[in-house]
Amino acid sequence: MCSVYSPRPVYLCFLFAQEVLSQYTWVETATAFSLQLANTGAIGMYGASTPEMAPSMVNVLATHYHRLVAEKVDDVALSRARNQLRSAVMMNLELRSVLCDDIGRQVRVCVVVT
Repeated sequence: MCSVYSPRPVYLCFLFAQEVLSQYTWVETATAFSLQLANTGAIGMYGASTPEMAPSMVNVLATHYHRLVAEKVDDVALSRARNQLRSAVMMNLELRSVLCDDIGRQVRVCVVVT
């Protein structure tokens, strides 16, 4: 099993949404997510389709979960995933809410220390 903190699952989750939406016209939506916490994390994929296509949707999800664990990612794809992960982290740090939280933490620590 691969670590949530490595770029591998992030890249494969990105591929999931891209491939499913382009290959299966009956899929209404396909999304993958990666959640990182202090000492653990989770990855997941979900999709939506019409009720008649639900069994096929389950097969697509199962296939992509299997690929996440079984397939080896080549060096070019891994490098691209690392760059995407780096840029996502940097862009997330630029959000106003993240900046405000960081400033609040710094002010709180500064007040407690002095």
